[in-house]
Amino acid sequence: MFCSILVILLNIFYLFPPSGNGNIVVEISGIKPLKGDLYVALYNSSSSYLILDSACQKIQVPVTDDTVAIVFSNVENGEYAIAVFHDENGNAEMDRHFYGIPKEGYGFSNNAKGKFGPPKFNDAKFTFSGSYTARIKIINNIFSNGKHKKK
Repeated sequence: MFCSILVILLNIFYLFPPSGNGNIVVEISGIKPLKGDLYVALYNSSSSYLILDSACQKIQVPVTDDTVAIVFSNVENGEYAIAVFHDENGNAEMDRHFYGIPKEGYGFSNNAKGKFGPPKFNDAKFTFSGSYTARIKIINNIFSNGKHKKK
């Protein structure tokens, strides 16, 4: 009898496994100037990485403070990377100088940095299994719009 119940329960768990869904909290700091919007995107593969329309989740929030926290909800377990950019002028694009250096602030999970371009997915990725908090510091390029002075 016990074995029959155990087999039934194992079959139920096999057919309907626990979802493992949870939340990813993203704490973003170093936002300046206090205008525009932040675009925060969650990616689950290197092939979709940094293609905003291919993000598995994305959130746009107005900038009202130099720090902000957002939550990606109902995220399945797996490997992810987060990319953030600060759209200061409201054109929904990462503006760049003619030689490719970003004019607006940006950041990545693990505070990953690229050498000649953005970091690779593998540098920014993390393993999610139910709950996770990513702390991202915005990189404000010294060349960005001439408004951020080098300290």
